[in-house]
Amino acid sequence: MKTLRDTGLVFGRSFGQTVRNPIWVFVTLMQPLFYLFLFAPLLKRVTTAQGFPEGGAYNVFVPGLLVQLALFGTIFVGFTIIAEVRYGVIERLQVTPISRAALLLGRVLRDLVALAVQIVIIIVVAIPFGLDVALGNALVGLALFILIGVTFSSLSYTLGLKLKTEDALAPFLNAVVLPLLLLSGILLPMTLTPGGASVTNIDIRSTDLGLRRSAANRTRFQLATLVQKLAPNLHRWNRSVVFSVDRLRRDIGWEPEYTFPAMVEQTYEWWLRLGLDQSQEFDFGFEDQLLAHVPR
Repeated sequence: MKTLRDTGLVFGRSFGQTVRNPIWVFVTLMQPLFYLFLFAPLLKRVTTAQGFPEGGAYNVFVPGLLVQLALFGTIFVGFTIIAEVRYGVIERLQVTPISRAALLLGRVLRDLVALAVQIVIIIVVAIPFGLDVALGNALVGLALFILIGVTFSSLSYTLGLKLKTEDALAPFLNAVVLPLLLLSGILLPMTLTPGGASVTNIDIRSTDLGLRRSAANRTRFQLATLVQKLAPNLHRWNRSVVFSVDRLRRDIGWEPEYTFPAMVEQTYEWWLRLGLDQSQEFDFGFEDQLLAHVPR
């Protein structure tokens, strides 16, 4: 009971400081609304892209926006406790009979209340724009967002007490937040990435297409190795080079798809099928003159 009472006292003090700061209230509430009003409409054209989840732009974007709000709204709260440590506020509170756990729990509770208010406002504002959410799903999502807030708020306060300087805390938090923001699919679904984030794309080597591509890559590698052996002084491919088909068969097991007689026969059948033998005339006079000089 003492811890709960002390937590309430710390919460009242911290929440009072927050409410008395109108700039903080304005920035905290307006930043997610800017994302909602200015960025979400741009996603309407993306909804037709392959891999975009069903449900519309706002049903995909708003949950990601709320996760971003829960992350950024709590991960940087450690800067406030660094200032209180520097001015001796924490040291003076430690000499009082107040619970040590309450010093952090009260601040975390303040952050969670502010986060919950922001989430409710964004959900209510997004509903007229097309957000479709059931009450039960909204409550479950709110619980998950609160869990994210508790985790990162506690982590931020702990790091602030340990590091005791903004110069050390800022780069550490940025190193944690930026990879989460860019790689977790918060703003855009991961299904829009090349290849998507599906189980079927984790290992393509077991598919028929993947096996054919692997075999083709091995053949190209073997052919490149053979070229180096046949013509080690060849540095440019704009020269006329002829390689033996028998050598290719023997060294890399390559087989031509068509033989020369088969290619001639196929071309002749195509020529007859189109009726070119009846519609075109050819003058072989020059060839006949050449053949006249050939000894028989």
